[in-house]
Amino acid sequence: MPRYRTTQPEHRPNDRGRSPNRRWLLNAAGILMMVLGLALAIVPNALAAIVVPNGTMNLYFQTTGPLAELDSGDYTTNDPVSVTGGSSRDPAGFGDNSPHRLFLIIPCVPNVQYTVELFDPAIDPGVTPDEMRDDQFNNTTDPQWFDRTMFRLLAPNGSVLQETVFDRGTSNDAWTLFATISVGANPQPGQTCGNYVVEARTGAIDPYEIGLYNDDNAWELRLNGVGFEAELGPDGQPGTGDEAAVGLGNLSYHVIDDNLCADLYWVVEQGSQNLVMQNFDFVDREVDGIGLICYFPPGVQGDCTNGYPGPPVILGTVSGSGSWNDTPDFASQSVGRPTFDQMQKFDPTQGDFTGDAIANPAPGVWRAQLCPGTDSQFSFHVNAVLFTQPPQLPQAVPQLVVTKDDGVDVVTSPGQTTYTITITNIGQGDAAILPGNAPEIVDILPAGMTFVSCQVNAPLIGTCSETSPGRVEYQITGYQGFPAPIFLPGAGSGANTATVTLTAAIDPGLADGTQLEDVVTVEYSDPSGRTFSPVSDNDIDIVVAQGVTPTVTPDPTQVQPTAVPGDPGGGPAAPASAPVAGQPALAKFVSPEVAAIGETVTWTIRVTNPADTPTGSVTVTDTIPPAVELVRVSSSRGTPAVSGSSFSVNLGEIQPGEEVVITAETVAQQILPPAQSCNQAFAGSMASNEACVTILPAELPAFGGGAPPTPAAPLRILWQWVLGGGLLMVAGLGLMRWSARLPEA
Repeated sequence: MPRYRTTQPEHRPNDRGRSPNRRWLLNAAGILMMVLGLALAIVPNALAAIVVPNGTMNLYFQTTGPLAELDSGDYTTNDPVSVTGGSSRDPAGFGDNSPHRLFLIIPCVPNVQYTVELFDPAIDPGVTPDEMRDDQFNNTTDPQWFDRTMFRLLAPNGSVLQETVFDRGTSNDAWTLFATISVGANPQPGQTCGNYVVEARTGAIDPYEIGLYNDDNAWELRLNGVGFEAELGPDGQPGTGDEAAVGLGNLSYHVIDDNLCADLYWVVEQGSQNLVMQNFDFVDREVDGIGLICYFPPGVQGDCTNGYPGPPVILGTVSGSGSWNDTPDFASQSVGRPTFDQMQKFDPTQGDFTGDAIANPAPGVWRAQLCPGTDSQFSFHVNAVLFTQPPQLPQAVPQLVVTKDDGVDVVTSPGQTTYTITITNIGQGDAAILPGNAPEIVDILPAGMTFVSCQVNAPLIGTCSETSPGRVEYQITGYQGFPAPIFLPGAGSGANTATVTLTAAIDPGLADGTQLEDVVTVEYSDPSGRTFSPVSDNDIDIVVAQGVTPTVTPDPTQVQPTAVPGDPGGGPAAPASAPVAGQPALAKFVSPEVAAIGETVTWTIRVTNPADTPTGSVTVTDTIPPAVELVRVSSSRGTPAVSGSSFSVNLGEIQPGEEVVITAETVAQQILPPAQSCNQAFAGSMASNEACVTILPAELPAFGGGAPPTPAAPLRILWQWVLGGGLLMVAGLGLMRWSARLPEA
């Protein structure tokens, strides 16, 4: 009997007209299933993106042109030039004149790709709260006043990968592909993986055309993993170290709904000394004068929607129009960014749970709840990277220890010794090489020792050399049998120890009892690009002079000097004229050479006299670069005089062979694309070598831990989507074929 009938019996009138309807429904269902299947097969990651701010937040990013007034709420982008003739709303001398920045945290996983999209990157009236102003700073809908916007993507090494200028009407209220990031088959930390930077500017810098370059552009960003969910990584599992993330830098925000609050998160590392929360232009006291900010320490729940809930929640200080939150009094707030010492302190020992500056904060994930209470734009900055969702704390992190030993306590002058530097990873997570070209191991030889040779021992892979007198650098590129970024595998691998060696000569002529201290420092990161505090060790040897001092037989042809009163040794007569003063030699070093925001950066100046005669009076001067803040200066001789970022030390005379060490302790403070800040020290006309530090964004939290997944993982996830889409398409086609075989009415 046939499965389908081609005719209907005449005695079933009630069935007339049903087959066409059924066929229409089956066709429609089939077409829908095929469309869904095709969508799954072609765009598997459409719903798997990281979106900031996400759809549940009450915020947009809003980037303001440099010539807008400060009370627009964007201190970062404002140019410190008064465009209103000295108005208190835009005074000269304030504003960072810097772009907004986001950080794309891209793990070092081979053969993966990401796309970066922007929502409404152009200035246009629409859903997003773009604000256009004319030459009188009045809102306008006249397109002639609309500013252009520019977005840049910087690689972890600071090079520009993409730069796009958006004119009006090009991307209004729509997602637009901005850039593609490809990690490649051989991930290079600090080059193809690590911390990418997205910069946003509205308008331009020059020329200053009053009336332009003052618009506000509201926008969002979306990071997609191609073939996988970016938040889970290619292996589809959380906490395995292959997850991407998006961090927030110095941005300004626009609140959409007056009745809602917004949450932002950050990580405080163990041992962090100072936590600073700054807000700018949070409320307009002339309009409503209300607003609320609450800080939630790690593990503290609740919210401030209905008012401050009390301890242990910390009540933040709210800033007024065009000012920072440096005091609880609106009238005394200023337009200058406050320092830690200027801000109101949280002090739980006194029962004080109000403030925005916290010494020795508890480590973990912190949360700020921001409730402006009005349709406003404001800035909120923390000395850490912000996130729109609670970041994952590291589950497995590396922890390196280092020992240095030459096997002896006494060396001879002259002589030679060989140090063995042993590095061990006692943590469970893999240690990775540093971003960029920073050396993982740096050894500093003391005065009285001269470099001979160095070696990187298997299974470590790398090179070493003396880069400046007494400074030996080891550039590690990998560990045999492990992916290229790995410096030292975790403790569970059974391959968590490695060595390097260094041979040095002990100079002749050193006095008995001279102490020689050789110091080694090791720095490292993890596969997610997170850097850790350096570890160091030293080895101290005592000098014993070798051999017998030779006896000089007088030459009878020469007239011997006559003893003079006060010279019991009968030494040579004083020269007819005073000797020419020796010239000092200056050498400058910086540690670490790559630093995150808030990290201590130490500058060391070594002043020596290589001549045979004393120097004249020596005064060393130095001006610290603006990327770091000077904290303290110390010297083995003399008293430092400090003025702002500059200091000087009067050392007096330096004897032949003598060394004076000056140390300047600084803190990295500016959020910059990875770029070097260099400087020199001076002693009169004598200059030291340049010492350079690269300032990276603040330390970024790790996202999981463990070894990176295999390159096959993205394909596995992709094929799961493709297979599911294919099955839907086949089912849809089957329904359509079935409907075609139904009998006619």
